Amino acid sequence: MGLVLVHLLPALGRRIGTGRGVRLQFHLYGWGQLVHALGFFLAGAAGVPRKTTGVDQGLDTLWKKVSMGVVGMGTGLAVLGGVIFVWMALARLLKRGEEDHA
Repeated sequence: MGLVLVHLLPALGRRIGTGRGVRLQFHLYGWGQLVHALGFFLAGAAGVPRKTTGVDQGLDTLWKKVSMGVVGMGTGLAVLGGVIFVWMALARLLKRGEEDHA
């Protein structure tokens, strides 16, 4: 994200912008990754086996279900930040007639 916004877009003569959307994408992605990792830490502490899905996870207690819910919430935030980044980067790349090299 940083390389595209700081190096690629300016090299192509596109403005990177400094608005709320640019800050929002970094916050959503970064905080989402942090919450995702925290959820996996909590799941591991609760005894949820690694690299398993579905019934094999053994989500038989509330604590295990909540910790995996935290993983999902963090994933959602990070994906939303990534989608905003792709949308904003493509919008700037595909915009015609922009001559500002700021």
